Amino acid sequence: MPIKTYKKYKILLIEDEKDLAEIFAMKLELDGFRVLVEASGAAGIKTAKKEKPDLILLDLVIPDVDGFMVLKELKKDPQMKNCLIYAWSNITYKKKLQAAARLGADGCILKSDYTPTMLSAKVKEILKVAN
Repeated sequence: MPIKTYKKYKILLIEDEKDLAEIFAMKLELDGFRVLVEASGAAGIKTAKKEKPDLILLDLVIPDVDGFMVLKELKKDPQMKNCLIYAWSNITYKKKLQAAARLGADGCILKSDYTPTMLSAKVKEILKVAN
């Protein structure tokens, strides 16, 4: 059975934990998505504005520019209006998650609740891709 390809879907993973980023990016790529990875907020903003991904999985605790500021910056950019941005974090503080929602996060994914396979299924659900 051939593997379905979703290369038309571009995902930006902004994650500073290198091993975690590699594992999740590898699974998404194996499942046919085009994946870009950045380890800092500033690099994430630059890549997002250049590449205009369909979905950004944004860690909220990252170096230089934190995820909240990245979210604020990208959501105010009219060229990013079609990009979905999900907070991708282990932050469980309700006030922090509410802050991300107020800044325009389209949703939140708790890292510790997802295996790479589960994340890939969630991404397909978010992007409304048929399995």
